Amino acid sequence: MQHIASGNQEEVEKLLSHGDNDEDIAQKMCHPLCSCDNCEKLVSGKLNDSSVVTPFSRDDRGYTPLHIAAICGQAHCIDLLISKGAAVNATDYHGSTPLHLACQKGHQKITLLLLHYKACRDIQDNNGNTALHLACTYGHEDCVKALVYYDVHSCRIDSGNEKGDTPLHIAARWGYQGIIDVLLQNGSSTDILNRRKETPLQCALNSKVISRIFPGHLGIGI
Repeated sequence: MQHIASGNQEEVEKLLSHGDNDEDIAQKMCHPLCSCDNCEKLVSGKLNDSSVVTPFSRDDRGYTPLHIAAICGQAHCIDLLISKGAAVNATDYHGSTPLHLACQKGHQKITLLLLHYKACRDIQDNNGNTALHLACTYGHEDCVKALVYYDVHSCRIDSGNEKGDTPLHIAARWGYQGIIDVLLQNGSSTDILNRRKETPLQCALNSKVISRIFPGHLGIGI
């Protein structure tokens, strides 16, 4: 996977070309989605062969080549992998998609590219976090804007994670004022309670954040 991480497109193309005999495997299977013992052996044998890299290969974290390309910000590799059939919404062993990882790392251009390829913004990882939750957690305002503005009407801006935190709860807790503004301007609710019965206002730790969430409420008991 190191060629993908470094963006060596020529080497990536060579590696993927060794896996171009997928049709041979498909012809030996009962049908493309069959999971009987014989078909599982055909598929797993190829996927577990370290000398063969396909868009569906996985490392010990469950990362596919597309996950690696997203983490490392390699747009050309993403184009190549998706042209070879890579699943844009594949999840690793933590339930993270390439979009989750791009937003965690703050790669706005990669975020937009994955959205262009129909990456789903609503998928939640094993902790219930969407890509928007992660962009807010790590303070990546550009990624927040990419996720929200790409299609405002379909963005679930108030989705809660396993703690019940919405993206606004997280941004308020960390004091990311620019992100708070983006979320509020696009309809994020200030009234939702997380599992600790806290509103975003109650998660805010400084007066500037409180004044942005509820102008005029500064100094009122929370």
